[in-house]
Amino acid sequence: MKSNLGRALDQLQRQVEAESLEKYGRRVIERWENPPHKGMIDNPSCRGKKTGSCGDSMEIFLRIQDGRIMAAGFVADGCGSSQVAASACCELSMGRTLEDAMSIDKNAVLELLGGLPDDDAHCAHLAAKTLEDAIHDWMTRFRDQAG
Repeated sequence: MKSNLGRALDQLQRQVEAESLEKYGRRVIERWENPPHKGMIDNPSCRGKKTGSCGDSMEIFLRIQDGRIMAAGFVADGCGSSQVAASACCELSMGRTLEDAMSIDKNAVLELLGGLPDDDAHCAHLAAKTLEDAIHDWMTRFRDQAG
């Protein structure tokens, strides 16, 4: 038998979950609960790291083979929106050529997620810029190896 405190905590938890679902949407909540691509990948070819104006930072790791992104992973120390944006950016980049992946922007991330609240939309921009930084890291390494 649950105590009054236990019942109150259960009710509060359900309320928080309902409000989060309404604010962020199902796609964002599901990705936040189990973010694909979270963590460093084995043998990354390159990496990019950025810190946003909000103080959130993220790092994206890519494994490149034959000019395509074959694996992607991320670590982020920011809010849930930063985590899901980095995850979405990794997902969007998989299998793409580097040139094609450079076209991934804030709008592509937001579209995959079904949007983010206006206050959190900058997280999608941060993720896209972090991916761009990782691709630049690869291009710099390749140019240095070729030259």
